[in-house]
Parts: sequence; C-alpha cells; structure tokens
Amino acid sequence: MNEIKELKKRADELGIKYANNAGVDKITSLIEAKEADALENDSLEVTKPETKEDEVKKKIMTKKEATKLRLITITNMDQADSHKTTEEVNLSNDAFGKICHRIIPLGVEWACEQAGVDYLQNAKFMRKVTKKTPKGNIIEQIPTNKFNVIVKDFTPEIIEKQKKKQAARGE
Repeated sequence: MNEIKELKKRADELGIKYANNAGVDKITSLIEAKEADALENDSLEVTKPETKEDEVKKKIMTKKEATKLRLITITNMDQADSHKTTEEVNLSNDAFGKICHRIIPLGVEWACEQAGVDYLQNAKFMRKVTKKTPKGNIIEQIPTNKFNVIVKDFTPEIIEKQKKKQAARGE
C-alpha cells in the first residue's frame, strides 16, 4: 500500500493523470513512459502540487490584475446596436466571481477595470454575410468582435483626473 502512495506522489509531481483505482503496474508504466519521453526530448519537468496558500496568493494576484484601471475608448461594431450610446458590463472573474456592474459610454475615453476590458475585447456578435453560390445566395453567420477597444496605460495623475471627470458627470 505504501508503494502505491509513493508512485501516485511521483506521478503527481510529473503531472501525470491517472485513474483513482489505477494499480502499481499501471502507474509505474505511466511514469516510465513520461521519463522515457522526457529523456528523448530532454525536458523532464517536476511540478509541485499547489497548496491552499498558493491558491490564495493566485486569487489575490488575479484580483489585483482584474481590478487594475485602464483607459479605454470603445466603438460598437454591431450595426444592429449602432443606436446605443452605452454598454452594460458585469465584471467578473473565474477566480473570485463578480467584481461590480458598470455602464460604459461608447466613443469616449473611460477608466475601466481590466476585467471589463477583457470582457469587451472578447465579446462577439454573429455578423450575417451573403455568399453567392451556383445554387443561389447563402447567408452565413460569422462570429465577429462586437467592440473595437483601444486600451491605453496611463499614469496615476491621469487616473485621478479621469476619476474626477467621471465623478463630476455622476458616473
């Protein structure tokens, strides 16, 4: 029983996936295959399993990165929404959930958290494109970026100036 624990520990260090009910022979063969492959490619990496402390540090760093303010200008690329002057965004992250809710103006420089920038840069809409074929016209839907997002890094002075502007507008 002690041998299986040691093998599983070694497999975890090498990043090998195995079934919970895997036996000594199976885990040994997986380790040997991984080590042989590593010798061939000269790339054996031993990874240390994450502890609770590592997970907490990772979440803190992720939250700091996600809440970092960026200066952005957004243009809506979806013609169906061309009448909109703002975009509602729920800022969230897999590591810690919802940050906040924002209403972001379009076509105006605006201070926004990185999580909002990520959301806006990844937002898509289905653009209809008509293609002519010998059998007639076919309408295809192509996923397209919903927004053109211009992102700028800025100094703390600009951040404060932008915050004051937004506060004066009541936003």
